Amino acid sequence: MRDELKHHEGGMSRNALVREAADLWLRLQADPELQSEVDEWCAQSADHERAFSAARESWTLAGQLAPSSSIPPVRHRSRASRWHFRPRRAITAMVGAAAAACLAVVSAPTLLLMWQSDYRTGTGEIRNVTLSDGSSVTLDAGSAIALNYGDGQRGVRLLAGHAWFDVAHNEKNPFTVSAANARVRVTGTAFDVGLDDDSIDVTLARGGVQVAWDDKAPITLRPGDRIHLARPSHSVDRSRMAISSMGSWRHGRLIIEDVPLSEGIDQLRRYYSGAIVLTSSELGQRRVTGVFDVHAPEEALRLMVRQHGASVRSVTPWLLIVSAD
Repeated sequence: MRDELKHHEGGMSRNALVREAADLWLRLQADPELQSEVDEWCAQSADHERAFSAARESWTLAGQLAPSSSIPPVRHRSRASRWHFRPRRAITAMVGAAAAACLAVVSAPTLLLMWQSDYRTGTGEIRNVTLSDGSSVTLDAGSAIALNYGDGQRGVRLLAGHAWFDVAHNEKNPFTVSAANARVRVTGTAFDVGLDDDSIDVTLARGGVQVAWDDKAPITLRPGDRIHLARPSHSVDRSRMAISSMGSWRHGRLIIEDVPLSEGIDQLRRYYSGAIVLTSSELGQRRVTGVFDVHAPEEALRLMVRQHGASVRSVTPWLLIVSAD
């Protein structure tokens, strides 16, 4: 798995490949007799098999579709095999097509993320990874990284979420972390990088780092520095924070300082296995501050919204509705 995946031998783009894999996976749930078609499709190339495995794993982990006990594992066949759908009942085709259309819209980015990443975490999961040079990475819930190691390179790409890096010192081979259009360069240090749709955050606990952002001059951080890069506006905000509070998510604490409630809820979603719905955009713009226990995300949500007199209604064990009283 690498940051940039080549087109497979037939020339299909990776996006089209994962969509086709998702379609095949959902059709298989409706008609287990299609297993032979799955085998033939996966046998076309390693990329085909990886795409199908990602589709299956994505939906199994998410609990959207439980794998059928009647479906055997993929069996390899000659790459010369061709994939053809045999005629099937009209109702099966319609159900499969409808489900596949939903999957193509909703989960293709998730499948691509799974395909690109070397390490990732699910909801509420924290994972420690030791790299080949002795450096370590701790992944927050809902996070993913891809590695670029070898030939004197020590590189990690943060694809989603947060990661804490404790880098083994090596002046000859600097360690780099890329997150969207930001790049962090170090030789040996400990720091945290967070990536979401709107911003990139870097905090430095030990050592020194340089952060390159777009075409701006690199910014040098010292221990205790925090830099917030706003992606839409390309603005840079630099501040100081207690080193003891950096990477607090590693210890089950979510620290929020004067952010919109909607952003606080977005951060909390990484630890809640269901859905959280905010019913008011006006409420979402109100600012919140606090320290919350990510091991009890529902109670943390109630404490978070209580600052503005809002309430949380539990509709099912997997759905929380936030509304103003």
